[in-house]
Amino acid sequence: MGAVFSTIEDNEIDHIATRRDLSGAEIAGIKLHAAIDVTIRRNRIHHCIRGLWLDWEAQGTRVSRNLFHDNMPPEGTVPEGSLGEDILIEVSHGPTLIDHNLLLSVNACQIRSQGIAMVHNLICGSFTYVGGDVENKGGRFPSPRYTPYHVPHDTRIAGFMTILHGDMRFYNNIFLQRPIRPELQTHLHMRGLDVQTKDNLICGTFVYDGYPTTDMYMRALTDAAADPPGDKERFYDHLPVDTGGNAFLGGARPCDHEIAYHRDEEHEIHLTLSEEDGELVLATDLYDYLPRGNTRTMSTSNLGMAFEPEQRFEDSDGNDLILDQDYLGVRRGIHPMCGPFEEPAASYVVWTDTEQGWYPQDSVDLEDSAGSGEDEPGSVSVEPLKQYAPHDSGDFIEAVRDVREQAVEAIREAQAAFSGGEAAEPAHTDGPGPRQPETVELGREDIPEPDPGLVRQLQSDIALTNCGDISFPFEGALFQLSDIFVRGDVCWLRGMQGNRLIEVDCAYGIYRVYDRWEMRTMEALDVQLDVNMEGMAQTIGTLVCILNRSMVHDADEACRSISERVNEALEPRGIVMRFTPRYLKFIRDKKFISLEDVLYRINRVPLTIVTEVLSYMDEE
Repeated sequence: MGAVFSTIEDNEIDHIATRRDLSGAEIAGIKLHAAIDVTIRRNRIHHCIRGLWLDWEAQGTRVSRNLFHDNMPPEGTVPEGSLGEDILIEVSHGPTLIDHNLLLSVNACQIRSQGIAMVHNLICGSFTYVGGDVENKGGRFPSPRYTPYHVPHDTRIAGFMTILHGDMRFYNNIFLQRPIRPELQTHLHMRGLDVQTKDNLICGTFVYDGYPTTDMYMRALTDAAADPPGDKERFYDHLPVDTGGNAFLGGARPCDHEIAYHRDEEHEIHLTLSEEDGELVLATDLYDYLPRGNTRTMSTSNLGMAFEPEQRFEDSDGNDLILDQDYLGVRRGIHPMCGPFEEPAASYVVWTDTEQGWYPQDSVDLEDSAGSGEDEPGSVSVEPLKQYAPHDSGDFIEAVRDVREQAVEAIREAQAAFSGGEAAEPAHTDGPGPRQPETVELGREDIPEPDPGLVRQLQSDIALTNCGDISFPFEGALFQLSDIFVRGDVCWLRGMQGNRLIEVDCAYGIYRVYDRWEMRTMEALDVQLDVNMEGMAQTIGTLVCILNRSMVHDADEACRSISERVNEALEPRGIVMRFTPRYLKFIRDKKFISLEDVLYRINRVPLTIVTEVLSYMDEE
């Protein structure tokens, strides 16, 4: 039990027993018994007889943001015995969390356990030994292996139990079938090995075909009609396997009860791992073929509880986990991209050969790119992500500055019109404007400095810039738009004055305000150059105005009027907008799609979305 409560991080482990001079049990890049509350993160493990071996009592274990590759017999050699794999988990009851890893070997995981959650991994290999090989191999009598489970976050043993298999969760993973080396296939066939399950070489969750979901399992246990006299088989059935948000490409196969998944058998996917200037670069066109919107953020609250120890998937202190950072430490959105990377790209630096490992920080340090001084709490950064953007982001920061300067006088006139009095001097734009019922003149010395720990790091995929012609009443003052950031169905509206940011979830009609924030974005779209973008920006502003109850017109009538005009242009593209005083949603092929998806689509087609210019003053 010497490894309990430990952290193993930022190591490179390679060439362990690759010649097979020493064979047998206990050999791997990392081999642990009883990895209770052990965290294994940010390691590169490659060219080993097997990468990571967790044997017995992998309870509270987390394997996160590791790079596994080439953990198999070297190319051109004849294997002896096992082919090896990236991760072996043996006769454990969990909970074991495997998230945001790159599993690039021919065999990804040997799973002779239960109580495992695999979330946001790139899995290019197969699952082996599923459903079997958990006995002591006695000759005359059944010999199931009883292994211990523990009091949560403790070394005290709570009990012993066999392995029923299942109790698995697969969420938001990418399964990519890679070409299989001919000599490996030949080796398995010549030895007469079971290539369907035990020594399977096909990537995907299909090895769990026939396993029940949680709903199916619970119904079988509680349905009295399913209990003929003397029939107790259901108590020995496999445990549930639950899935969602996974993608299967290149021939990878989903299981028979996979839900909310994407499968692409049409395109040939390219993926290479190469060394460039001391860095390992993963190059792929994978993200050209992946959808958004079919995932959800995974956390302790929705991963459930490992069956036997009745312990949640939580951190070593018993606190909730939220899997909202990707392999590179980038914050994820409300509908995260499946796989280990949040931002689509043609290549990623996945390991740097330095003393600090590939990525020493746990979070991204955002630069203050707005150019208004280091004291400004709200900043926008595009440059750090340009390398990941599929399209040119443009000179976004300069556009924001120009709009600000040109709009100062217009803001004052709009404020005067709204308040019926003299225009107030615009608030200083180098600090957060306080939330107030009316616009007043503020000096920098009047603004309290917020606690730096309250800064919210935000990230969007699209920025709608040059929105200065759009304004609406909000909390007793006129909110003059500068730009809108969009990710999924969540929008952040930035005003011209100060650095207040309105966050609105269009799908659920919920909003909040941030006074201190940092923003990164991938791509900028100028609404002044595209009537489609301007129409959507106007619609979002109207929704916020309604949610804040600042709408002086009839809200239902405004929604109906805008919907008629927008849908007239959207429907030929197979999209329908559903706009009510409570939310803004879009439907395509009888499924909800995100605002982000709609914006990308209408920016690339010659539509003419026209919305009425809403007047927020009474006719009198």
